[in-house]
Amino acid sequence: MIEKMKKVTLLVSEAERKQFVSALREEGIIHIKQRPIPSSHEITFIEEKISKVENILNLLMPFREKNADINVSAREKNIEEKEEEIERLWEERTEYEAEEEKITRKISWFKIWGKFKPEELEFIKEKGANLRLYRLNASEYKKIKNKIEHVVTAKENGYFHIAVLEDGENIQTASFKEIIPPKEDPETLERRKKEVENALKRINDALKEESGNIQSFKEYKNKLEKEKEFITVTNGMQEEGLFCYLEGFCPARSIKKIISLAQRNRIGYLIEDPDDPDNTPTLITNPKWIRIISPVFTFMNTLPGYGEFDISLYFLVFFSLFFAMLIGDAGYGILFLAITFFARRKMKNIPAEPFFLMYLLSVGTIVWGSITGTWFGSEKIAALPFFNHLVIGKINSFSDTNQNFLIFICFVIGAVHLTIAHALRCIRMINSPKAAAEAGRE
Repeated sequence: MIEKMKKVTLLVSEAERKQFVSALREEGIIHIKQRPIPSSHEITFIEEKISKVENILNLLMPFREKNADINVSAREKNIEEKEEEIERLWEERTEYEAEEEKITRKISWFKIWGKFKPEELEFIKEKGANLRLYRLNASEYKKIKNKIEHVVTAKENGYFHIAVLEDGENIQTASFKEIIPPKEDPETLERRKKEVENALKRINDALKEESGNIQSFKEYKNKLEKEKEFITVTNGMQEEGLFCYLEGFCPARSIKKIISLAQRNRIGYLIEDPDDPDNTPTLITNPKWIRIISPVFTFMNTLPGYGEFDISLYFLVFFSLFFAMLIGDAGYGILFLAITFFARRKMKNIPAEPFFLMYLLSVGTIVWGSITGTWFGSEKIAALPFFNHLVIGKINSFSDTNQNFLIFICFVIGAVHLTIAHALRCIRMINSPKAAAEAGRE
């Protein structure tokens, strides 16, 4: 059911602006009319802090262990210190990861060219010769294969890695790009790699420990968002001399609370009916058993406007019926019911509506499958005495003479569907000639 709304204008003195907004926030009964967010240093500062917390949460989430206790509470005054520490750890981690990647590439280099120390090359150079390394493709290698002395250290992806001992400039290899070996020897690289791996393990362990404060950071972010909202509303109030005012909407049933709030805080108020349904917020209140359809509307991103109908009840009924007819198999309905039951036991912190919706859809599927005699598509199961007793003959899935009757049922359901839609529009337009047109379509 879509709640009837009232447009509310509240007037307060400039001096009591913040106190007024605080009282209004505590009541939580008014939807503030959206206005352009005023620019201010306060809001910019809060937004920067929110952005920083969001960044911290993004950094910590990969380190959150599956069964870890994330309800560790950090005191608010330590939050900013923890932010700085986590950012420092992450920056350090990034540097170590980059170094580890470079070291890994260098170690891989030695796997191709063989293990040797840089000083060995210097020793050869002191003796008047140069050991030069080249990486040649097949055509380049063919040109020098039988012309110069060389050693092929590896052949990889069509390339030849060769070592040539030269005592000066060799005209045969002058056009080739020389491969320069790393300055560190393999043993030094392996040792440094171990040090980097240990440092990364230390940092990752520290970040895992900090991930226990995820809940504290989320609470801190919520607090900052509320603070931003407070500042936005306070600064966004319209000013008229020594007074300022704001506009909003509240459910008609809460008007007494608004009046009581205004009288306690000596606030001027004006209560009107909304003049523009398109700019009036929609508040839907339904019993719990109807609210189970809400996840479907959320998934479709569908919310009725203030001047429209709340079709939750009708949608729930027909959606359940269509789902049951589409699946049409009681065996699969039982599987859905069992999976939903076990999922609910495992995921107790998730809202209950999606699970209760699946319970309803599963039961509906079981009922429809039972009366049509469909159990995992097996006619033998449907023929068993107990299951056969549940079947309604005219909609038996395994009967060749029921097609016309099933088509008739579908037409009846469609007609009922359309009749309800036109009846609702007729009721809404009861004081207009258009109501007769809608009634004529039923």
